[in-house]
Parts: sequence; structure tokens; C-alpha cells
Amino acid sequence: MKKQTTKTFEIKGTVQFGEKNVPFVKKVSANNANHASEKVLTLFGSKNKVKRRSINITESKETKE
Repeated sequence: MKKQTTKTFEIKGTVQFGEKNVPFVKKVSANNANHASEKVLTLFGSKNKVKRRSINITESKETKE
């Protein structure tokens, strides 16, 4: 079984709060970029009660830390 390494990703995008689009930058740990994007969607949904369709991810890149 291959050991999965966790990487740090920086996710940029906008989230709609009411009528305003607010830019955000989040750093999350994940195995790949898709998992990192899913984690950001989950975090916004659970903490801010924002639907997935209100979140627009524009950039996802791996950071060196």
C-alpha cells in the first residue's frame, strides 16, 4: 500500500454573501488539489452556511511549507 503524503494547497476564489461577492484565500492540507477544493467547500458550508453554488474557486496551487 502506497503511503499518501499530505501537501499544503492555497485555494483562491470568491464567495457570495447575500448580494456581495467576497474574495477569499484559504490554506488547507490535502492529498491533491481536488481534495483541497472539496475541503474548502465543506468548510464554508459548515461554518458560514453557504451553499456550494455560491462558492467560486478560481485558483488552486500547491505551496511549499
